[in-house]
Amino acid sequence: MVGLVAGAAIVAGVARHALHTTDTAVDGMIWATVFGMAALLALGGPTLAVLLGRLSLAWGAAAWLVAGCAFAVNVSNSLGAISGRGDKTAAERAKAVADVRDGRERLARLEQQRAAFQFTAATADAVTAAREAVAAAERARAAECERRGQHCRSREADEASRRTELATVLANRAATEKAEALDQEATELRAQLDKAPAVRVVNAHGAALAKLFWVDDPETAATAQQVALVTFVELAIAFLLAASEKLLSSAPRARNETPAEVPQVESQPVAPPVPANDVQPAAADDTSVPRFVLACLPRASGAKETWGTIYTSYVSWCAEQLLTPLHLDAFGPQFAATCERLNIPIRKRKGQAFCVGVRLVA
Repeated sequence: MVGLVAGAAIVAGVARHALHTTDTAVDGMIWATVFGMAALLALGGPTLAVLLGRLSLAWGAAAWLVAGCAFAVNVSNSLGAISGRGDKTAAERAKAVADVRDGRERLARLEQQRAAFQFTAATADAVTAAREAVAAAERARAAECERRGQHCRSREADEASRRTELATVLANRAATEKAEALDQEATELRAQLDKAPAVRVVNAHGAALAKLFWVDDPETAATAQQVALVTFVELAIAFLLAASEKLLSSAPRARNETPAEVPQVESQPVAPPVPANDVQPAAADDTSVPRFVLACLPRASGAKETWGTIYTSYVSWCAEQLLTPLHLDAFGPQFAATCERLNIPIRKRKGQAFCVGVRLVA
């Protein structure tokens, strides 16, 4: 049951991956079917190979070859599905990391530019005062120089000095405004960085694996882990399915099976053998059937024998052993019980009972 549930999950996963990675809905349905069939063959192929191997070694070998190819294809499909399961989340984490990195670089540049400014802070009031000083110097110079007073040159020098001071104040004011703009931008950028998601790395799992196995690239470590995971899971599912079939085929039947439930063999008239001249056969007992099975029905993979043929050989064997064979009605329950103890599978098809995995020997 565990293998079936896990297998269904793998098939659904690769089919969904094919459905969502194609351009059109029709192509998605086609490739989802193809991927699903490959997954079914990859996971159920070993079980089919086990069953076919019982009938023919050639068919079993061919089934194993096909199952191996399907397994390789399905591993690649499953790897694509497991790698793409978190594309959206990974993209969002990558964007968050890139945004934070770019923001910190921009903030560092702003701080560097701000530190490079060498100026005396000047306010708008300082600019206004400097302009008024220039205007006053102009009026004083005009009043003195129009009548060519003795202080005309002094007033001209004073006016020039005030204009120089105004130019300095204007330059400082411009630098102050730019510095204030940089400070404002830096403040806003710091606020954005404070609100950014706390993402240290894009692929935390890959980063941890890279540290554990001394790998430089976290993506390489994560991909290697995904390959190992997919391979192990699919091998485990295929093993569970094949092992379940093996256990079911070799499991003994219930102990409370009644003689009425024993498969009936075709009735064949078998004449009891005529014993040698003076040697009388021993009386039939319950040990003759187990002894016959151990002596004449060895294990043989892929072989099967009908109960009618087995009973005929049993009668001949009893004659060789100087035993009286059991009647067919008594032989059936005894033989069924022996097969149950020895884990010999019994099948019934088209009214004929036969044993699987054994072959009659002389």
